[in-house]
Parts: sequence; structure tokens; C-alpha cells
Amino acid sequence: MKHAIVALVFVMIANAQPFLLPSSQPAETAQLGPGLHEFSIVSAGHEWTYLAYVPTRADSNERLPTVLILHGAGGSGEGYLERAGWREKAEQEGFIAIAPDGLPARPTGRPSFLLNPRLWNTGQLREGSPRTKVDDIQFFKDLLNHVRQRVKLDAHRIYVTGHSNGAGMTFRLAHEMAERFAAIAPVASLCWIEEPKPARPLPTLYMIGTEDPLVPLAGGESRLPWGRRTTPPVETTLRKWSVALGCNQAPRTVRDDSTVQVLEYGPCDTNVPFTVWFIKAQGHEWPGGEAMLPGRIMGPSRMAVRATDVIWEFFKSSSSPSGPLE
Repeated sequence: MKHAIVALVFVMIANAQPFLLPSSQPAETAQLGPGLHEFSIVSAGHEWTYLAYVPTRADSNERLPTVLILHGAGGSGEGYLERAGWREKAEQEGFIAIAPDGLPARPTGRPSFLLNPRLWNTGQLREGSPRTKVDDIQFFKDLLNHVRQRVKLDAHRIYVTGHSNGAGMTFRLAHEMAERFAAIAPVASLCWIEEPKPARPLPTLYMIGTEDPLVPLAGGESRLPWGRRTTPPVETTLRKWSVALGCNQAPRTVRDDSTVQVLEYGPCDTNVPFTVWFIKAQGHEWPGGEAMLPGRIMGPSRMAVRATDVIWEFFKSSSSPSGPLE
């Protein structure tokens, strides 16, 4: 089992309505006040947890944008709210931050970073493994419905970002639930869908470090906390995602300095942007965030680029033409 997990994870059943477990709110339709809130829901036959941070300005009648933040394998929603700076950014900019926890590799077992890491069913997992039998897509549908009952979110401005294994899930959500989101920002991962076909093209910002030892740009073997694995080149992901977005020309370089190389693909269908940031001398850590694992595992970490800031600026320029959530 250990070797199966090695090949399948990155660091960092139902169609029925979910049974909602008790939360800090006395009623399902109660509106959350500002601050951090924790919830549990049952979806797809399992109990899931998530954190919701509501900014101070939510006391107004304004419907706020929402950012869904997906942790890497072995991580947690709380870790990315705090160490990647998403809670601070949500308060500063006035958006709602939602940080769910993935189920562990053995879903009925207790989560453990080394022995039973939390992760997402990205499409990369070994067929027949326990985690592949969980319907993560159903969970995210139920999660969005659960959230909208409690906060005044703007259905036209719901965004998804994720790191490592969470970035792989970000690609999958864009592939299967594009109508729910306005834009995506995967960081340091690959798209594991063989031929992604989103219902509509989503504005995409992709970021990765040039010295990432866990997702090497050229592909090949890498060493995870759970062992070794082999991945394809990052270019494979960029090429197939550009096809999925209908980009019909090779990318052009719009910035190249000592810090980053930035590429733009296009024109793409409906003129959606597809932008790629290669952060020079950056390893696998969330760029600009607090270290989550030792450098001997994650590689070098630079503070020259704060991914949370860059991603939010990208999200602010995107909105969805879709209507309210069903």
C-alpha cells in the first residue's frame, strides 16, 4: 500500500443531499458573522470538514467573492489559511476564504501525514485504491451548497486555487465543474485528466518553481516523504490545458527577469487568459508562504513572489457569466 501511495500523492455515494452535522450555527440558514468558522458535513458517504473565514466587511449587504483553497497531500485547510496567508488576504481584500480538508488515503482511518495523508482524488490515483472510490466531485457540489446557505457569496465570483495535490484537484474541478467557477490558479502540480474538456474555458493562472524537486519541470523521478515516483514534464500539462482552453498559438514571453519568467497563451476561446509563472530558484513550497516542510524535501524557498497576492490580483479581474448555484 505504501508504494501505491508513493506513486499517487503529492506533498504539500451518493447523489442524495448530504446529512448536515452540527455546526456552530443554530440553523442551516443562519448567516455567518465575521471570523473563522469550522463545519462538518457528510457527503459521498463520508464525513468531511472545512473552515470558512468571513471578513469583517461581510456585515454589509454586499455579496462577496469566494476563494476555495485546496491543500496539498498530507496538508490541511488550516495550514493554507494561515501559512499561505489566505486568511490575512481575505480580511484585507474582503472575500470569503473556504479551506476544506481532503479525506485520507484510507478514508476510514485516522489521518496521518506519513502513514495516512489527506489528499484529493485528482485522477492520478491507482485504480481500485480506497481513495478512488470516494466521489470528491459530489463533495465539492455539496460544499458549495452548504456554504451558500451561510454566507452572502457572489455566484459569479467563485474561484479555486490549490497547491500540489490540491492543484491537481483544481484542474479536475475546472474539467468537471467549470460552470460553478470564475477562474482557477493551480500551483506546483500537473493536470492528471487525460483529455480535459471543461464545459467552458476558465481563466487560468499556473505557477511553479524552476527548482521544484517534487514536480520537476523536465519530469522524471522525484522523492516524496512517502517514497519515489515518476512524473511527466510540466510542459505536457501546459500543452493539454492550452488545448482545453482553445488556445491556438504558442505562448509568448511577457516578462523575464531575475525573479520570474511569465508566459501568456492565446488567443484562447472567448479570450480567456492562460498565464504561466515560472518562479526562478523556487522549490515546491507555496511561494511567499511559511515553510510547511524542511528544505531537504521541498527545495529552496524564495520570498520574492507572494503567490497569494498574485493569484488574488488575477482572480479580481475575472467573473463568471453563469447564474446562481443550482
